[in-house]
Amino acid sequence: MATPAYASPEQLRNEGVTTSCDIYALGGILFELLAGSRPGSNASAAAMIERAILEQEPDSLPAAVTAAAAEKRGLSESRFRQILSGDLANIVQKCLRPRPRDRYSSIDALSADIQRYLNGRPVQARPQTTLYWMGKFVRRNRGAVTSAAVVLVLLVGSVAYAGWRQEQAVREGQRALRMQTFMYRLFKLANSNYTGRQEFTVPEFLELGVKLLPDYIKNPADLREAQMSLAESMYENGDPDSAQKAFEQIIASAKTAGDVGAEAEAEAFYGDIAYQKGRMDEGKARTEHSFELSHRQGVTPTVRVWSDIYYASNLEKNGFKSDENLRVLQDAVRLSNQYHLPERETAYAIYQLAEDYEVRGRLDEAAQLIQEDIDIYNHEPYAICDQSQMYEDLAYIDQARTDIKAALPLFQKAYEGLKACSGPDKKNTLMVQALMGGAMIRLGQAKEAVPMLEASMPAWRKAAGTSPDLFPPMYYLSCGYVEVGRYADAEAMAGELVGLLEGKVAPNSRRIGVTHLVWARALAGDHRYQEALPHAQIADKLTEDGNTPYTRMVHGEAHQVLQDTQAKLH
Repeated sequence: MATPAYASPEQLRNEGVTTSCDIYALGGILFELLAGSRPGSNASAAAMIERAILEQEPDSLPAAVTAAAAEKRGLSESRFRQILSGDLANIVQKCLRPRPRDRYSSIDALSADIQRYLNGRPVQARPQTTLYWMGKFVRRNRGAVTSAAVVLVLLVGSVAYAGWRQEQAVREGQRALRMQTFMYRLFKLANSNYTGRQEFTVPEFLELGVKLLPDYIKNPADLREAQMSLAESMYENGDPDSAQKAFEQIIASAKTAGDVGAEAEAEAFYGDIAYQKGRMDEGKARTEHSFELSHRQGVTPTVRVWSDIYYASNLEKNGFKSDENLRVLQDAVRLSNQYHLPERETAYAIYQLAEDYEVRGRLDEAAQLIQEDIDIYNHEPYAICDQSQMYEDLAYIDQARTDIKAALPLFQKAYEGLKACSGPDKKNTLMVQALMGGAMIRLGQAKEAVPMLEASMPAWRKAAGTSPDLFPPMYYLSCGYVEVGRYADAEAMAGELVGLLEGKVAPNSRRIGVTHLVWARALAGDHRYQEALPHAQIADKLTEDGNTPYTRMVHGEAHQVLQDTQAKLH
């Protein structure tokens, strides 16, 4: 059974039903949508069957236009017929060809031709003559065609463009084949059946990929792009040393080729790694260079956003705060939204701005941005790590408001999530554990917090080396030692931490100030007030510029320790 107006000739002849019958039926529907009447609407079913048997051509689309269809479009019938007499008539006619082999080969082919029409490009239903292609090109660029001379130039240009596009298509195909071959080879080399090794770790797998790339990708620009992807994966996976080596290669290649975008992107990541390793001057120089390069013409918004973030956020975190840094971070968020960057990249820009608001004491604005990120990550089933990071920041905001009771369960939730998704010994998991320990100490749970923090120190030292990243666990552990009366351990750890921070963070950093505070408390707890006094004085000075209730509370504690120490000496 079939509706005759939509049934293909072979269906009416009681032959087999194929995809080509669907093409015919869709052509009939398109015919009706455009003309306002069905194909052969004036013919009887018998006449349609006779036409099918004789394999007669379908009705003309323009001739079938109804007055109602033209009126709905605000056109006269003659004008509407003129519009339908071109590409649309050819598309419909190709769908309704009597012989299946003359129709579109698939639904996708029909869909693609309709999309070409909507985009003002040549359709496959018409003979692909140069004149036809030229006419389509001119209509798409009508404003630029102002004289016969320009038309002639465009004719030559369009032919050259067609050849260039064909060459580009060939190159893209070759590029895809090379990448496919590379990936096949990489996975084969990492297969235990091939290598005899039990398993490859993710860092080993990525490093192997970087080594193999030049054997399969010869085009320098393609090679830099592939190297960049692997290097950034190394960076995200916590292997900064291998990432740094890869970024060095990319920077050298980009400079030689004048590829400003690639150089800026690689410099941004390289500079961030330098900051992480405590090489402040190098990190600052690299991120400043990246920032300058990224604002040149032709650099993509994505690269500019990354450069903005690594430039401004590192300055802010390492004691070089300025309103200009805040403006740059705000601009990164604006660009991410304006250019509709991937949600994860936008979320990262939002997060960096939220962190800066936190440090500046603009807690309500920070909390609002963090909630935006949580909403973004809720869209993704595998974003538990990112969600946990956001819960950590909400906890930090509660702590900044001195609501430690509200902060502790959020820290615990963030810790459990990070432990599940990235493992207990990853730096981000360890960071939340340290913050959770600090909250426990504030709430009088130092006896439980100290063993937990002590157990984390070997993993911390392995992950952070001698960089300032060691500050959170060492600071909170030294605070815990003071609370449980282990003053000698607190003194030793505070002294080690000050030595680790000096020369790697700004001299007026609050981190140095609070470390001297816990050092003074340890010495005072051991009744060594004369030794405690200079540390208390430094702490009082370096903690005085507090932007949040918590930092002001810490300064109050530092000032009290200074007064108590002076009183003991008098």
